Amino acid sequence: MTIAEAHGASTAPGIESLGVLHGHGLSYAVLRPPHGAGDDLDVLVAADDLEPALGLLRSRGLVEEPAFGRGTHRFLVGLEGGSFVRLDLVTSLDFGPLSVWSSGMAQACLARAAASAEDVPRLDPRDEFWVTLLHLLADDGTEPRGSHRLVRLAGLAEAVAEDPVEAWHRVVSPLLPRSVSPLDVVRTCARHDSSALAEALWTLRPGVRRRCLREVLDAGAARPIVSLVMLRATERLRQWRGRRGLLVAVLGPDGAGKSTLLEAIGRAWPWPHERIYFGLWPDAYGSSAVVKTLWPLRRPLRAVRRYGIGWLGGARGRLVLFDRYVYDAAAPPRGRLQGLKRLYFGILLRCVPAPDVAVLLEAPGEVLYARKGEMSPQVLDDNRDAIARHVQAVHRRTGRPRVLVVDATQRPSAVADEVVAAIWGMAAERLQGKNTGGKP
Repeated sequence: MTIAEAHGASTAPGIESLGVLHGHGLSYAVLRPPHGAGDDLDVLVAADDLEPALGLLRSRGLVEEPAFGRGTHRFLVGLEGGSFVRLDLVTSLDFGPLSVWSSGMAQACLARAAASAEDVPRLDPRDEFWVTLLHLLADDGTEPRGSHRLVRLAGLAEAVAEDPVEAWHRVVSPLLPRSVSPLDVVRTCARHDSSALAEALWTLRPGVRRRCLREVLDAGAARPIVSLVMLRATERLRQWRGRRGLLVAVLGPDGAGKSTLLEAIGRAWPWPHERIYFGLWPDAYGSSAVVKTLWPLRRPLRAVRRYGIGWLGGARGRLVLFDRYVYDAAAPPRGRLQGLKRLYFGILLRCVPAPDVAVLLEAPGEVLYARKGEMSPQVLDDNRDAIARHVQAVHRRTGRPRVLVVDATQRPSAVADEVVAAIWGMAAERLQGKNTGGKP
């Protein structure tokens, strides 16, 4: 049985990435395989093997996400099969508030771990039972009621009842009420009654968390707990400082698929993001004559304001997605007063700095006209070519923005995969401090 099958999921995100550790003599095991897309892959690694494991995972393209006040947890993020995966590596089995209580069972669990069908070591079912149980009973942010892990817990309870690991009983007993033994908990889990099990665990949870904290305080570890609280409280600020955001402008005529692409990027991106509409040509129809007269003066100010909002988002470590950009003004002027319009468009093109990335969605004018029916195919082709020439010229002159030309006639999912992979590569460079491709 594979890890994915054991946990009722069609796929096990992160398992493919974790395979890079196979054959290097490292001691590790999957703790709690993800239930589906979006879940972390929790992995226990021997303390001496942690740095080699991190090095191998980085070589596969995963990037470490800064974390503070998280004990031995080391988080890595990367792309796998077009989707983001997140690995959570730990060197000890810690539980309770702020994960301050150590079970001391990490080494024994690794010694009993066995390879699964994916050649990825997984915990012995008896160890997995207690790790999962303590996770539900003691960890921050878990909810026993309605958890998909309850079904797995019931299945594991049978293996524990048949062949218990006495060391776990000695570890868990001090955390339970005097009237409840570890064997009682195993029997409750083995009944396969999810609702009754959820209520039983929910009843035990507050007391288990208090006893975890009390054991740590009795051992004289109050000062480390205060330090963890302070680190957790400032974690978001520290992450902002260590993770600079990217400003990405998505360009293309109407019908090129900008909105669809922006929505797909937002759904896939593993960290906070912002989306800002940067269109230059909202009309002033229905406004007074004064407003219509002053409207051209307002456009540069609106552009500066929107860029400023995006810049602040990038400074906070967010991915900022601009829907259009001032580069739309590179399209050839038409109609009357073309000389004056060309001068005005030049001002618009220079009123804000270049973004970090410019995504050019390219498609023939005939295709775009068939999709939207706006402008003629020739005008669409002329506008597309003029904007592309301007963006490339800015890049040659200043090194920014990095230009990504994408065939917009592909399936929307293929376009999104290509763009997300390219943006992730640039974000990973920044997070790793490489900045290998031009100015950041």
